[in-house]
Amino acid sequence: MKISITRETDYLCVCNTKNPLKKAPQYWEGIGLANIKKRYQRFTDQQVIIDDNDQRFCVKLPLLQLNDQS
Repeated sequence: MKISITRETDYLCVCNTKNPLKKAPQYWEGIGLANIKKRYQRFTDQQVIIDDNDQRFCVKLPLLQLNDQS
C-alpha cells in the first residue's frame, strides 16, 4: 500500500492505493467517513470529497481558515 498526502487548491488530499485481495468487513465501511463529513459540516459549507476507484481511495478535506481571536 502506498499513501500520499498532497494539497490540491483548497483541499488536503489523503490517498492510498488499493489491494484488491484485501477487503474490510462490510460493517466497518463508511463509519469513519460519515464521522469526518459530520465534523466538517460544523466548520464549513465545503464538502468532503470521496474519490474511490479500482486503483486508489482518496479523501479530500477542505482546508479551514483559522480565526485568531487573541
